[in-house]
Amino acid sequence: MGGGELKVWNVETGNEGMTLKGHGSWVVDVVFSPDGKRIIAACRGGLKIWDASTGAEIFSPNEGKNCMAVAISPDGKTIATTDNENNIILLESVVPAGGYKSRRTVQNARKDVEQLYKKLNSYHSVIDALVTDSTLEGPVRQLALQIANARLWEDKEMAKDADK
Repeated sequence: MGGGELKVWNVETGNEGMTLKGHGSWVVDVVFSPDGKRIIAACRGGLKIWDASTGAEIFSPNEGKNCMAVAISPDGKTIATTDNENNIILLESVVPAGGYKSRRTVQNARKDVEQLYKKLNSYHSVIDALVTDSTLEGPVRQLALQIANARLWEDKEMAKDADK
């Protein structure tokens, strides 16, 4: 698995299914997502995530970093990789197929939502505050808005169930 290509073979027929390109360096580890929809490969130039049915590249979350291994959680929401300095890098998805962000970014977004909710006591107000807060980094704001919107929807669903 070198030279920046990853070959996927059909084990039933023995034929090559597709060639995944895009790595600028050696591919050193590969896993399929638990649902079989994604292929995640580690190489000396970062992680690459492809759609397993089309071969289209979906995401390159840590391009330029040496990755020596890759694993994915059973629910498919967390990817773990290691670099050549034995650091562990965790990438987490907060929505299905929504792309992976660093766990620290996700934790910061959750913390921001929790703090705002304690202060404002309304997810509508939290969303308004997140939209207008210019101090938040783009990825943290984006994830915080996704989290706040999901919690707003959950609260509405719980209120409907309580009315029944």
